[in-house]
Amino acid sequence: MRDKTRSTMRRYINHQGYVMTLCKDHPQANTHGYVLEHRLVMEGLLNRKLKPFPHEVVHHKNGIKHDNRPENLELSSNKEHCSVHSIGESNPRFIDRCNLLVELRRVSSEIGGAKLSAERCRKLSRYSVVTYQNRFGNWNNAKREAGIK
Repeated sequence: MRDKTRSTMRRYINHQGYVMTLCKDHPQANTHGYVLEHRLVMEGLLNRKLKPFPHEVVHHKNGIKHDNRPENLELSSNKEHCSVHSIGESNPRFIDRCNLLVELRRVSSEIGGAKLSAERCRKLSRYSVVTYQNRFGNWNNAKREAGIK
């Protein structure tokens, strides 16, 4: 099987963990013709084009950036979105380090001791890889603290 490059794919997950969908004629498409899929889903729900970022922001309620189910998405202003993602224990969405480590260990056990890559974690964890990176400094530090290879 040959490797698929971005030019032959209709969807891929970008470096931030968001699903990108090929839609060359979309006004907010990047230079390669891809658009953030969660924005396309929200446009379908609203039956209109969204205003460009930062005027309208689509929020993933569960924090999983590739979970683009309509029930997981909500439209907000940039100001509202930033307040949801504020860091600190006063934020009801704050996930403490202990819970993140427990989740990493659960995912590691689910894959039966195989090497836990960021890609595997992205598919199996309740939390995004970026959450782990932000809380522990980087992905390898998170795995090290959880006692995972």
